[in-house]
Amino acid sequence: MRMLRLIKGLRIGSLRQNYRKEVVMRKLKLFSIFGLVFLVAVIFGFTGCGLGPKTGVNYSYYYPDWTSDGKIICVKKAEGWTETTPWPFGAPMRSVTSTAYYITTMSEEGTQETNIKQINSLGKVAASPLGNYIAYTEGNYIKVITATGNNVSVIDTGADIENIDWAPDESRLVYGSNIDIETDRVVIINRDGTNKIDIVYGRTPSWMPTGEANKIVYSAQDSGRISFYNFMSTGTSEISANGFQFDWHINGEKIFYAYYGIWVINVDGANGQKLVSNSLSFPRISPDGIKLVCGNFSDTGIWIVNVDGSGLSQIK
Repeated sequence: MRMLRLIKGLRIGSLRQNYRKEVVMRKLKLFSIFGLVFLVAVIFGFTGCGLGPKTGVNYSYYYPDWTSDGKIICVKKAEGWTETTPWPFGAPMRSVTSTAYYITTMSEEGTQETNIKQINSLGKVAASPLGNYIAYTEGNYIKVITATGNNVSVIDTGADIENIDWAPDESRLVYGSNIDIETDRVVIINRDGTNKIDIVYGRTPSWMPTGEANKIVYSAQDSGRISFYNFMSTGTSEISANGFQFDWHINGEKIFYAYYGIWVINVDGANGQKLVSNSLSFPRISPDGIKLVCGNFSDTGIWIVNVDGSGLSQIK
């Protein structure tokens, strides 16, 4: 009996030992699987692999103006991107994959976009008053195209260009030229690049749209005062207000401009009024004289506001 009990005890002990070994082996296998999963996760996390990438395009809009038929024209930036999310943890990582620029028109509601022409870089744009041409800047160059995007002329100005505007008959352009850090010039030039004339020291000129169109408004270089160049007398005058980035009312009697907001003032300096109190800039009046389209001085975007300052809305 004692022998049988001894043998039975040995068998039970052996079974228990085998069971413990099996439990340990199972745990080791389980830990190995978890370890492998963790290792894969670490490798995927640090190499940027993970969930399938997302792609998309972001659009930005700059330097709006009006066309003669009441559309908004601007420069559009299209930036393609790809986004990946490391697995199983980590924040999404986005990288830019492409950048393109277009001269684009749209309705005043910001809809019905039409790309007129793909261009090489971000720059200013101005539609001609009679609707036949578009001028835009690329570095030191002013490029003139037809309203449908066909090339007309390329003008090397030899300096950075701050803004451009058209003469009412579309034969000439006026622009602000940054000669150097201390020198700004107002320059007029024929549409084909001939007959370039520096007329005065100043910035951001705009051509009078009415009557004999014999005046240009600009910001004086030294004082920043709103100033006028008169083609008839080849003389200058100024009013007691500072401003830049001008546009004329269609009746030629008022000036819209930027100066820590958007302002309007009579050409004789009377009745100055702040219309918009934010960082908007580049005001341009619609052909019917009812609305202004504005850009943002430090960022992208397009805003519409009535000429009395009411109804401000962002459309892009």
